[in-house]
Amino acid sequence: MENLTDNSRKELLNAQDFLQKYMMSEDEKYLDSYFKSLNKLGENLDSISHYEYKYPKLKNISASKIKDSSQIKN
Repeated sequence: MENLTDNSRKELLNAQDFLQKYMMSEDEKYLDSYFKSLNKLGENLDSISHYEYKYPKLKNISASKIKDSSQIKN
C-alpha cells in the first residue's frame, strides 16, 4: 500500500511537470507523457480503492489520516 501511495505521488508530480513542459514548448511528447502519468495515477488509485474495499479497517485508517492531515493544513 505504501508503495502505491508513493508511486501515486510520483506520478502526480510527473504529470504536473509534463503539463508545464508541454505548455511552454507545445511539444507533443510532453503531452503524451502527461497522459501516461495520469493513466498510471488512475491505476494506482484504483488499486488503493480495491484495498480499501477488500480490507474495511484500512478504509477507516485512511479516512482518519486524511482527516488528520486536513486539520494540520487549516
